[in-house]
Amino acid sequence: MGFIERLPLAGTGNAEYALSISSVIELGDKRKARTALANTRYARTALEHKAAALDLVATVTQGFVSALSLKHQIFVEERALALTDETLDVISRLARKGAVPEADRLRAKAQQSQAELNLAALKAEYDAERQSLASLWGEPQAGFNDVEGN
Repeated sequence: MGFIERLPLAGTGNAEYALSISSVIELGDKRKARTALANTRYARTALEHKAAALDLVATVTQGFVSALSLKHQIFVEERALALTDETLDVISRLARKGAVPEADRLRAKAQQSQAELNLAALKAEYDAERQSLASLWGEPQAGFNDVEGN
């Protein structure tokens, strides 16, 4: 008879089997309240996800605007450095001829050094901002050299 052998069981000839199905009957709109609670929790979770996404967009936007601002500041500081270079060159020539005191040449040299320091600080801050942006999308290094926008 295949894999299952039927064994005669004594005393089971007149056995009865009972099958019952039960269900909880909820009174007083408990089911409606329970489903409303579940729906509310689902809606709250969906809103929390949307809020987290908006926070991320705001953080990326803020980082981008900051990087763009630093880029423009670098451009201005590079022009300022070029002007201090020209000024130092002119004043150095005049100082060699005795037309201006040596103190003016030293002052121009100090202004040039300050412009170089300012430019280096801005570039370091710009690199840090680029790295911060890259880390927002999980990159270990910034895979871009520049930001564009207005």
